[in-house]
Amino acid sequence: MNILFITHRVPYPPNRGDKLRAFHILRFLARRHKITLLCVVDDKEDFQYLAPLEEFCRQVDAVALPRPLIWLRYIFYFLTGRSLTLAHYYSAKFSAKIKQLLAKRHFDLIYIYSSAMSQYVLGIDNPPQVLDLVDVDSEKWFTASRYKSFPLNLVYKLEGKR
Repeated sequence: MNILFITHRVPYPPNRGDKLRAFHILRFLARRHKITLLCVVDDKEDFQYLAPLEEFCRQVDAVALPRPLIWLRYIFYFLTGRSLTLAHYYSAKFSAKIKQLLAKRHFDLIYIYSSAMSQYVLGIDNPPQVLDLVDVDSEKWFTASRYKSFPLNLVYKLEGKR
């Protein structure tokens, strides 16, 4: 099978929870399938870690998240009732790259690693998709809200609900 694997972080080095899990899933799937990995990068230092993933992925690509004016995107998403997590991980360039890959190459499956990446496949009916929620983001936000002071605690509670 040809699998498009999209994730919210470069899954290397496998040195923390979400990277560790994504790395091992990728490596396992690559034993029997052709993997195209596409990830967003929120720390430019992570670009150096793409090369080791080429050992078992057919193609590895990453797009830097746009940071200028991110607060405007947070405000817009907040006011329109959308999750701030989606705002944080949104990239028009990443969205275009997914559409470009789907137009030029056949994939049997899209593996979506984390809820933040689900926004990129809305409205895409083919190929089939697997959404790996990784963890319960809402619970993380609710927990964080208990340890933050006003007004951040209210923002975190709202994010948990969204």
